[in-house]
Amino acid sequence: MTNREVGQTYRVIACPQVEALFNASWTLGAVVRFHTAHKLLLMAHSPEAYRDLGRLVATMHALPGDEFATRYVSRFTAALRSPATRSGHVNALQHAAGYFKRRLDRATKAEIAAAIDDYRRDRVPLAVPMTLLQKYVREHSVSYLAEQTYLRSRSG
Repeated sequence: MTNREVGQTYRVIACPQVEALFNASWTLGAVVRFHTAHKLLLMAHSPEAYRDLGRLVATMHALPGDEFATRYVSRFTAALRSPATRSGHVNALQHAAGYFKRRLDRATKAEIAAAIDDYRRDRVPLAVPMTLLQKYVREHSVSYLAEQTYLRSRSG
């Protein structure tokens, strides 16, 4: 699967999710959970958009609800329209790998780092480091990563 196809897959999954969130009776907590679950996905597409959306969420109480919802949906979907780059994926993968810092032995962490580096150098497809991370998320019950749309929306 190419980076472009991966991006299209994410848009098909995530854009309806953000619309469903705001079409329902949403709360601050629901928005924070949604934003948190899409952190790695947004980081892969646009770290700047992730930070911008985070600032928007942090100040949402200062805006009328409808205005906040319109801004969030617009900026979220715009971020996903920007194709995820190889370096964006590497950034998201490395961020995910950081959650295993104290959970895995040195050899296993090196295996993950090598898979990410091989992807960065275009030696393996994205599915290789993604599948490896998914395996360790399951084995070590890393709930934060298990909830990440970036890792859940692809089977590898």
